[in-house]
Amino acid sequence: MSDLPVTTTLLLNSLKDEKDAAAWGAFDARYRRVIEDFARSAGLSHDDAAEVAQQTLVDFVASYRAGRYAREKGRLHSWIIGIAQHKVTDCFRAMAKGGRAAGGSMSFDLSDSTKVAEVFEQHMHKAIFAEAMERLRSEGQTDERTLRAFELVAIRESTVEAAARECDMKPAEVYVAKHRVLARLRKIADEIRVAWEA
Repeated sequence: MSDLPVTTTLLLNSLKDEKDAAAWGAFDARYRRVIEDFARSAGLSHDDAAEVAQQTLVDFVASYRAGRYAREKGRLHSWIIGIAQHKVTDCFRAMAKGGRAAGGSMSFDLSDSTKVAEVFEQHMHKAIFAEAMERLRSEGQTDERTLRAFELVAIRESTVEAAARECDMKPAEVYVAKHRVLARLRKIADEIRVAWEA
């Protein structure tokens, strides 16, 4: 079995079969967290964001199976962004009617489609990075100490010296670790990004 991520085209073709639980699982795994994070950044609570994600995914699959989405009409995540945007807006309306406050503060204007798309894209990039990091770990070709040094310097923004002390490495080894891991991560992330767009 290939370690490459499943392309969106293959995933969409599989979603046509209502009995293909694996396709639904792969689709869910790819988009649920992105939608939840997007909804949370819009100001919804964890539970409300989870409900928005569920509704968005179910609505997309129903629309897709009914023939309302076609790849030639635009990118998949653009369609999903639109559904998520409406579901988050609907959730805020329902909360306002019920006198219930949002879970957090809204960091962007939901009526600004450009900003909505930008925020959603940011969460997609984070999801792609997380998936790339997970794949890098599962490959087993990079030792845990090297990965830890990379995470400390590149993600947590520790100094090279602090990372070297924590990982029992020389500063020069931390620089090399950062460079090597970053190069491999970029390659994996590019493969994932291509699959999400293909």
